[in-house]
Amino acid sequence: MFEPADGLFGTFVTKKWLVDELSTLHHADISEATFSRIGETEIPTCLTYVENRKRRGWTQGDYSYVKDLLKQYHNTETLFYQHAQDIPGVPRTFLRRPLADDDRGVICMEYMEGCRTLPVYENISVEQMKSALKLYSVIQYRCHSIPDSVRAQMDRNVFQILAGTTLSLKMSHFGNPVEDLLRLFCIGLSPADRKLYTTILLQYYCDEITSLLPELNDVITVVSLTSWYNEIFPVATLWTIVSLHASFEAATSQLPEDEARTKSVVEKIHAVADSDDLSAP
Repeated sequence: MFEPADGLFGTFVTKKWLVDELSTLHHADISEATFSRIGETEIPTCLTYVENRKRRGWTQGDYSYVKDLLKQYHNTETLFYQHAQDIPGVPRTFLRRPLADDDRGVICMEYMEGCRTLPVYENISVEQMKSALKLYSVIQYRCHSIPDSVRAQMDRNVFQILAGTTLSLKMSHFGNPVEDLLRLFCIGLSPADRKLYTTILLQYYCDEITSLLPELNDVITVVSLTSWYNEIFPVATLWTIVSLHASFEAATSQLPEDEARTKSVVEKIHAVADSDDLSAP
């Protein structure tokens, strides 16, 4: 995954290797297959970071930590999909390989017509965010069926009271639902909508998750969510700023410069950096 190679998208994962793996796993003769990457400019390799920095004249630095971080994220995501195949809202996967010494980490997922990765310079509407929160709550609820031994490998929840209901998802790798929501709001919503609707959306999430898990009624309230949100804000927003910048670099590195796209992300970064907590979102 992390060095220039002759496989798909410049990686060590070749079409022949994928077809052979899928054929063996599913006991089927797969002669023709078409593969595409989720998100045309999704960050696939450590090399992307190096190329972006060289393009700007930044040639110094050791990027091995980026490989370690992406390996951890990929392998955690692989473990999640391995155990979440029957959960509504989780896409089906047909091949899941953690990143090992052969640098062939891959997740083969079903093709979903019309679906795409939303670039960070676009915004999610409040109603779209509610749909995401509703789905997120259902996934958390259904994760009860995943064995504790597996969940422990994915969940580094700051607030252990929720450890039994949380797992890492695509944009939120740390298993803490409050941190997950904070990142989702900061990355997905426009600064104006985040300022106006964060408390309303926390209330919506609270209602959704407690309706599915009534035993959390006395634990999760909009007051407790707000308190936890404020507590995690300084650390989580630092990662959010890094994510916004890195994701923007990946999404636009092959595109001509566009002032509107740049302005959108800069406004999100400034809004996060200027905030302390929900008292000043």
